[in-house]
Order: sequence, then C-alpha cells, then structure tokens
Amino acid sequence: MATAIICNSFYWYIEKHNKLLKYKIPRAPQIVPSDELRWDNYKTYIIDFMTAPLSLWFVTHFHLVKHVNHVCQPIGFLPTFLFILGALFMNETGFYWTHRLLHEVPFLYRTIHKKHHKYIGSISIAAEYAHPLETIFSSIVPLFFMTAFVPTSPVVFPLWVMLRLLETYESHSGYCFDGSFLSQKFNMTYSGYTLFHDFHHVANKGNYGQGGIFWDYLCDTDSLFRSKVAAARDKSKKLKN
Repeated sequence: MATAIICNSFYWYIEKHNKLLKYKIPRAPQIVPSDELRWDNYKTYIIDFMTAPLSLWFVTHFHLVKHVNHVCQPIGFLPTFLFILGALFMNETGFYWTHRLLHEVPFLYRTIHKKHHKYIGSISIAAEYAHPLETIFSSIVPLFFMTAFVPTSPVVFPLWVMLRLLETYESHSGYCFDGSFLSQKFNMTYSGYTLFHDFHHVANKGNYGQGGIFWDYLCDTDSLFRSKVAAARDKSKKLKN
C-alpha cells in the first residue's frame, strides 16, 4: 500500500506543479483526462484502498501457510532472481492473454474493459481504474500466479509485488524518464514500458502485454507501435542530416 501511495502522490505532485516537464509525454487537449473522470477514479481508488488490505492479507496468509517451511530459509541472489524472472513470465502471460481477450471480444470490451479506456491520455492512478472482474483476472491472478506453485521467502514476495506496482504506475503515468539520471546510470525506470503502454491507450489497439517483452513480439500485436517508432527514428535522422 505504501508503494501505491508514494507513487501516485509523486505523479500527482509533478503534474499539479508542472515539474519534470521535459519527461512528460505530449498530450493533445482532447485526450487529457477530465476532472470528472479523475474524481470518479479517486473514488474507485479510495474503495480499493479500503478493501485491498483484506485481500492482500488473504493472499499473504495463503502464501505463508502453503510455504511455511521456506519462511526462515536464507535469501540468495539466484533464487530471488529466478523467482522474479518466473513471476515476470507468469504475469506477462496472464496479463497479455486476458487483456487481449478483453479487447478482441466485443461483449467483454463493452461490459468490462471500456471503463479503463475512458483514459486515452492516462495518469498513474488510472492503473487502478478498472472493472472489478478485470482487476481480479487480469491483474491480481497473474500477479500472484507464481506464488501458487513456487515457494519463496516472505521478503522476496513483497519485493515482487512492489516491482510490479512501480511498473504499472509508471507505465500509466504519462511521464517517460528515458535519459534521466536513474535511467542512464542505473536503468531504474520503466521508460520503455511507459511509451509502449501509452501507445496502447492512445491507439486502443495492440500492445497488450508489458513492454513488448514476449507475447506481443511473438504474436506481432505490437506492429503498429514498432512502425511508429521506426518512422520517428527515420524522421529524426533526416532532421539531423
């Protein structure tokens, strides 16, 4: 919960006070979210904030009971790395296919996913603006899927959740920190994910996964995005010449 509060407060502050403008993705006036949409999002967020601790307690309790023998094991770099890698793949698989299904089945899009796409130019808290069924099957289940099969330390478990939350808030934030100090020196931002998912919200087509790291590339569902990136690079080269 601390991750959610800190991240959304940070993005709210820099937008409200026009900070870090050089990293802000340009928005046409018609895709900037309205005050009405933002307030509805805030109300949804408050409700989620009140109910999330209960669901998180249930999942954490299930995790500790199922893997009680592993709680006191020492934490090693390799087990941690392998768990995070496996969790990334599981999450990418679950998120990509449920998200794609929500787009390609008209009934599901109309009744479930359309709510999230009220945001064309998204903001960080838009990550929380979704139908309850979408939140469960496209977010929560993929997030915790690895935990159901692979034991890990109760320290690694929240680390994975924190990394995933950082990614989803930044990818919805409307800020791309490519070229920033953290990005250049430590590769600690999700700038590629941000551009990738921002394109999905604007185009409302393709880019169903997380940053095109696996399924979008294999299924060629990021072709529109890759074409746009290639065209931008060609234009940039011509301007330099």
